[in-house]
This record gives sequence, structure tokens and C-alpha cells, in this order.
Amino acid sequence: MFLGTKTFLARSNLPPKVPNFIGREEECDEIVGHMTSESIRLISVWGSPGFGKTSVAIAVGHHLQARELPVFFLSLRGLKSKSDLTSKFLSLFRQAGTLETSKLQDLSADDELCLIFDRLSDHCVIILDNADDLLECGVPNVKDEVFNLIAEILNRNDKVNFLLTTRESLPI
Repeated sequence: MFLGTKTFLARSNLPPKVPNFIGREEECDEIVGHMTSESIRLISVWGSPGFGKTSVAIAVGHHLQARELPVFFLSLRGLKSKSDLTSKFLSLFRQAGTLETSKLQDLSADDELCLIFDRLSDHCVIILDNADDLLECGVPNVKDEVFNLIAEILNRNDKVNFLLTTRESLPI
């Protein structure tokens, strides 16, 4: 919902817990510790297909949610550009009712997204699952554009943390 100059986020869109998820509690606890510290704002969970990256990210999300943090989950499968990612963010936050869109008709998608993050009042975690699908889609400059967007979001508001899942280690 949009109140005054601050945006308050809905609590979550996190998928349900993975049934029978065992054996990764140590890794989950370590990631939760990093995600709740003030010094680390971007974490990449990476590994081979079938490693359980998405399951770990969802488990971490549920641990964070238990600590009253809003957690947002976005699958990046099939995305091919930064504008696809921006649209996915806007779709999520519009659906969560974070902004009155009638007041934003003249803004570009990038400006609207920046406004959302500028006005955040709550700390939140955004999980970008299968990030390498977008980062390695073959479109020139998309990796730089996406990392620039994430960097801009992190610079604009210290209440946002990101957790990315990828098949390979990222240079972050």
C-alpha cells in the first residue's frame, strides 16, 4: 500500500517449504546470518543443476520470514533483458499493492521501480532464483545492465538484500 512518502511491503510471496528438506541447515543458518547482518547485502548460492540451490533459497526465505522479514521470490527463468527484470519487479510490487499506479502514469518503468525502492520503510530480502538464465541469455550487455540495476537498488536503499541462485559463481 502507498502511504505518504513510504512504501510498506506485503509480507511475502515465498513458495511453500520444500518437503523433507534435510541436511542443509548449517548452510541455511550461515546464509541467514549473513542476510541479517548489516555488512552483507548480496549473496549468491551457486552449484550444479540438482544441487538444491532453489530449495536452500526457499528454506532461507522461510527462516527470514520467521524473523518477521518480508521475503520476495522471483524466478528469472525465461527473462532476456533488464527491462524484463524491471517488469517482473513491478508486477510483483504492484500485485503486493505497494503503489497506487494511478499516481504514477507518467513515470518510466525504471523510474517507478526506483521510486518503490526509494520509499521502502521495511527491510526486505529479494530472492532472484535462476539468475544465470537472465545473466547468460546471450543478449549483449544484459549482465552489466542487471548488475547495474541491482547495484542501484542497493545504493538507493539500505533496507534491501538480495539472494541469487546460479549454476556458476558470480563475480560479486
